[in-house]
Amino acid sequence: MVKLEIAQDALSFDVSFNGSCSGTFHCTATLLLNLGIITDSVDVVLLVEPSEHMSVALSEYNFTLTQEDPTREFVAEVTLLHGTSSSLHPVLTIMGSAISQPTGTKGEVVEASANVDVLPFYGAEISFVEGYGKVDQGGSSTFALNIRNTGNSDEKFIFVLTNEDELRSRGITVSMEDGSITLPEGGSKEVPVKITADRDAGRGGVTVYVEVYSENNGAGSREASKGILTLTVENSGLGAILGFFSSPVYLWGSMILFIIALGGLVYGGLKLREHQRWNRAVQRMKVQPLEGEDPLEPSP
Repeated sequence: MVKLEIAQDALSFDVSFNGSCSGTFHCTATLLLNLGIITDSVDVVLLVEPSEHMSVALSEYNFTLTQEDPTREFVAEVTLLHGTSSSLHPVLTIMGSAISQPTGTKGEVVEASANVDVLPFYGAEISFVEGYGKVDQGGSSTFALNIRNTGNSDEKFIFVLTNEDELRSRGITVSMEDGSITLPEGGSKEVPVKITADRDAGRGGVTVYVEVYSENNGAGSREASKGILTLTVENSGLGAILGFFSSPVYLWGSMILFIIALGGLVYGGLKLREHQRWNRAVQRMKVQPLEGEDPLEPSP
């Protein structure tokens, strides 16, 4: 019989970087001779059962143990897939078979296992669902900011408005229902961002910058991803007019109303002209018409 031993109880892997991470387990195979059985040597064949989240390569799969040299050291090189969840606890198991010589008696290799600890890492990506928007002076608008947890663990993320002082100087106030949010691993959510413009806020373009960092990484490790919103501040009256005519429905409706109004003016003008003509004819009837003159005909 052959007994396997793994020197370490566990390995810790940090899979926060691009690519995969690897580590080495140091292993030992020891020949245990049963009393009463004549054995010169034992041929050992090893098998490995890795978790689906890792790959394993042994430095030796086949070797022979003898009474003079009953111990063999070998290593198991473990590679863990990038992004593996910290909630997982992969297990490496090594086993095998043994054949005693010269009798050819089949024996066993007592399996050995070791745990792999996956270290958590934290990250997030944020972006406004729509990168452009507008707000009227004295009004407010709400925009959706999307955040996605790109780490391998649940985490709390904190939002930071990086140009708050500049926005306040322009009369712009940015507020969020929550300054932080907790997301599960791989989770995402849309967070409402309310932007309010003072009545005397400066008209024109302004940009809102929102950054994020994880609670565990700390404020000094803000994510590279940023939420950027290009905002236009408009006069409320002018904005309403432009908004009215920017809609195809309102535009066609306005044209129809204009045509109806124009038609009404033309019709009214014709009726007024006819009425004036009739009044002149009546006035001529009150005086003696000349011989051969039609009183209803207009005077030259």
